[in-house]
Amino acid sequence: MNSLTIKTDGHMEVNLFNRKEKYICSPKALPDMNVWKLIWGGKKQIIWSGEISIVCEETQLQANLKFDQRGSTNIFEGTIVNTTKPKVPLCKFEGECGKETFFKSKEKAEKELLIDVSKQEQVELKYPPREEHDSLSSMIIWEQVNLAIVEDDMYRADAEKRKVEDHQRHLRRNNLLPDPRFFKYDDASKLYLPIYKVDGQAAHPPTLPQSQFELKVAKPETPAPSSSSPTPESSTSPQPGTEQVQ
Repeated sequence: MNSLTIKTDGHMEVNLFNRKEKYICSPKALPDMNVWKLIWGGKKQIIWSGEISIVCEETQLQANLKFDQRGSTNIFEGTIVNTTKPKVPLCKFEGECGKETFFKSKEKAEKELLIDVSKQEQVELKYPPREEHDSLSSMIIWEQVNLAIVEDDMYRADAEKRKVEDHQRHLRRNNLLPDPRFFKYDDASKLYLPIYKVDGQAAHPPTLPQSQFELKVAKPETPAPSSSSPTPESSTSPQPGTEQVQ
């Protein structure tokens, strides 16, 4: 099949220091993702699927979201409840991923537009030149795999992918993995905690500007991606990594 399924695992915590609020996304940080038309067939499409909850103990509010697919449209719906009365919705919301989100409260019969993401200002994604990437950059690590896919050589892409995976296994087996740059696993909390740096020096989160927020990602208990691709041996797509959020 010409598709890829990414199964996500592990919860996430987001701390807003200036508001003194902590939001916990569970049982996973993001919904699963289905990628259609991965190699051919037109424009690639990414569909979110599954359910997640976002809870804030300080406000006693919880948002429950369910993502699904209707034809070629990625839709979602959900409710916001008080954690003391989880079965009584305070409001409901629905919409299409990347477009309009509508909400409906108990006080009003008609739904209202909350936000239209498609009309928000888009930030252009720019990548540094190749010579500025170091050896740990995913663009460098997966370069040969990507080139093979572009050239429609799936067998070479699969072989290059295996080289990358075997090398990573060798590093892990021999304790040669490089020091973490963005997140470090904390045995006490069982979370990946961000590594903060201000002017190149390690910094405790409260010393950061108040506009900053802290992100914590739980260690997955199961392998993340499973896929299907034109080559029966394995998927030719690299596994997504985790980056620091500013």
